[in-house]
Amino acid sequence: MNQNPYEFRGNLGASGSTMDPDWLPQTPERTSLLAIFSLVLALICFLPGPGVLAAILGSASLFAITSAKGRLGGKGLAATGIVVGLLATVLWVGLAIGAVQFWRMTQKQFLAPANEIILAIESSNPDVVAKNFSPDMQPQVASYIGAFRDSYKDELGKFQGIPQEFWDVIQSTGRAFSAPQQNGRHASQEQMQNTVPFPGKFEKGTALVLIELDVTRGPSNTGRGFPYFRNIGIMTPTGKFTWLFPRVGHTPPPPNPTPTPAAPDAPTPATPGGEPAPDPAKGPG
Repeated sequence: MNQNPYEFRGNLGASGSTMDPDWLPQTPERTSLLAIFSLVLALICFLPGPGVLAAILGSASLFAITSAKGRLGGKGLAATGIVVGLLATVLWVGLAIGAVQFWRMTQKQFLAPANEIILAIESSNPDVVAKNFSPDMQPQVASYIGAFRDSYKDELGKFQGIPQEFWDVIQSTGRAFSAPQQNGRHASQEQMQNTVPFPGKFEKGTALVLIELDVTRGPSNTGRGFPYFRNIGIMTPTGKFTWLFPRVGHTPPPPNPTPTPAAPDAPTPATPGGEPAPDPAKGPG
């Protein structure tokens, strides 16, 4: 009896397949594109954001590689992307938290007091101004606030406030620093020594508010937890500096006096015989 040509002669595989697994054609292994993208993003994690994407794509690629049963490779690339991406993400989150805390401290210890001081100067309120300054400077505040206000008001007009938002402070500071250069002036580095600059908005433009701290004393009793102010000044867009108190050690020296030319000696009168007259101080010869 002839054998049926369509009869299956092979053995069933372990999975019940009618084909021998060893006979199946093997697909060549290829590297996962997700793993490659994960590594590339991990390499640029010095920028904020790519680290998170690197970790996400790396995790997805590991899942795909495991499910492919040998048809996909790139586990090392994916693992590297995940580790580097997570480390970069933690670092950026830490930096962001630190930056937010630093900005809140800056608002509390510098921006708010400086804004309060200049508003109090505008309203002639020496008590509010004095509480932010060193105890030895407080009794002098009332004598100086009027002259300080008049020294900047002609050029700047009424004070409107110090910006409180981060990007507004950055942009306003850039304008305040560049204004003197646009007017052909240069900011005096000597006047700005030992000061903390912030922008102030006035009716006629933006100026630089300079805060000089009293680092020789402990924290002030204003609740800021920071040193007293020693002085406060303003640099106008024309490069002019004006201070609430005269700055010790920064006063320009007086001009050198112009030397007075010596008077010529008077001629000695002659005697009738042509001889010089004797000097009375020397007595008779």
